[in-house]
Amino acid sequence: MTILTQIEQVEIKYPSSDGEPIAESDITRDYMAYGIEALNLYFQERSDVYVSANSLIYYE
Repeated sequence: MTILTQIEQVEIKYPSSDGEPIAESDITRDYMAYGIEALNLYFQERSDVYVSANSLIYYE
């Protein structure tokens, strides 16, 4: 039987083009809001569709 005594710490590297967070301007926020609303209207009759934006998830 083996007993684990130490857990190796692994550095997590999140992908990005320049190492900086993605910037949002007023115009990109407006485009995103428009896109969300347009997709919500398009899929309003479908209960199997979820519309969202700017939800960044990294699985570890």
